[in-house]
Amino acid sequence: MKYKLLLLIVLLTGYSSAGAVDLTLFKCLDFARENSPKAKIAQENLKSRTSAHDAVVTAYYPQLSLSGSLPGLTRSIDRTPQPDGTEIFTSSSRMYSMANLDISQSIPWTGGRITVGSGLRRIDLLGDYERTDWNTTPFQINLRQPIFQFNSMEFELEEAALNYENIDRLYAEEIEALNMEITSKFFEVYFAKMQVENARLNVSINDTLYQISKGRYQVGKIAENDLLQNELALSDMKVSLETSELDYERSREELLNLIGMGLDTEIIIIPPDSVKSIEVTPEAAVKQAFANRSDILTFKIRELNADRRVAVAENNNNFNATITAGYGLNNSASKVDAAYKDLLDQESVNLSFQMPIFQWGRNTAEVEEAMANREISLHQLDIDRKNFEKEVRYLALRFEQLQKQVEIAYRSKDIAARRFEVARNRYLISKIDVNDLFIAQREKDSALQSYIRTLQNYWVAYFNLRRLTLFDFNDGKPLIRDRK
Repeated sequence: MKYKLLLLIVLLTGYSSAGAVDLTLFKCLDFARENSPKAKIAQENLKSRTSAHDAVVTAYYPQLSLSGSLPGLTRSIDRTPQPDGTEIFTSSSRMYSMANLDISQSIPWTGGRITVGSGLRRIDLLGDYERTDWNTTPFQINLRQPIFQFNSMEFELEEAALNYENIDRLYAEEIEALNMEITSKFFEVYFAKMQVENARLNVSINDTLYQISKGRYQVGKIAENDLLQNELALSDMKVSLETSELDYERSREELLNLIGMGLDTEIIIIPPDSVKSIEVTPEAAVKQAFANRSDILTFKIRELNADRRVAVAENNNNFNATITAGYGLNNSASKVDAAYKDLLDQESVNLSFQMPIFQWGRNTAEVEEAMANREISLHQLDIDRKNFEKEVRYLALRFEQLQKQVEIAYRSKDIAARRFEVARNRYLISKIDVNDLFIAQREKDSALQSYIRTLQNYWVAYFNLRRLTLFDFNDGKPLIRDRK
């Protein structure tokens, strides 16, 4: 089959353009992986998803920050109480500046946050009561801990872990989708080129037949109707050739654009000389799809979000509280070094709470709505899982079927080509009429087109199977790397 197909291509093309680039299917795919605009978009999407994940996760790492204010000036007239109970208005001017260095850490297991910091403040009074005060807080620790509240941190980290596992899966799916598109375009170019060469062959054959028919008509061996039919067929073949050449140029430019190659590049399409004989059972395809596809993790994320909405609704209508506590050391003095001596304790504890008492059934309604929406989401997820499994099973069966159809289509093409040769030779010796010849010619053209389309369908299905399962059944390994 390999040598016959190569021989057919040589016979149909008849020549190779000088300086043209030979393009096999896998050469196209390799070139596109580095140069295709869509491949570059997939690479940027990979970077974007990785950065988005890092932004979420690093927010739970210790955060070090420096805050402060540059010297500011305030001037105002203030009301000042006097010892005898009266008040007078006095003008005041002051400059102030401050700096704080804090390190904070989220506590995902409890939903709280702990902060450790150090601060320094300076206040300068201007005017008649000019003086400078320093206030220091060398050490301070604060804790904010919600009690009986929804802990969003646990859900966010769990979702981030699932998204992280999905990063390479989504990239692999985008590359395999691009492979499918390139494969389809590759065979469109091949189909168009074969149409051109077949049209040229038909023009040549029909021109010869027309010349023979003219001679036969002149000696009275055929009727004028047969001659006109030959002339009409020749005209049709010339129109078909022009149309095929235009279709080829359009499909060629589309392929070159897709893979990132210059439009002025002359190419010679070399189709795969054989198909991969791969045994893929529907069960094996489904197993790999559920192990590798991003859809499966997306299903888990959707279920997680449904659970989160219920938890939020239940929490919003229950008793909840927040405890804040702090401890530190501070002092103040007119000189900065003195403000760091003889430090005094600073403590604070506060418990705030909220408890709904009567809401006219609002709390129950919100919880019931969230639970109903969760059930809707779960039912939809079940439908989506079954549809996904059905799609994978169908493709595995379709792929197996296409392997057989390629062989059948190849044999049919050979048979139709031989039948046309027999019909042409019989016509030349006046054993059949022109209608039988044209029927054989149309069957030859149809069989060639059917073979190319079947070959195209096979390779598109091959990469679609890789996309849906993220598994290379030819090499027996997944198409993604493990980030764990």
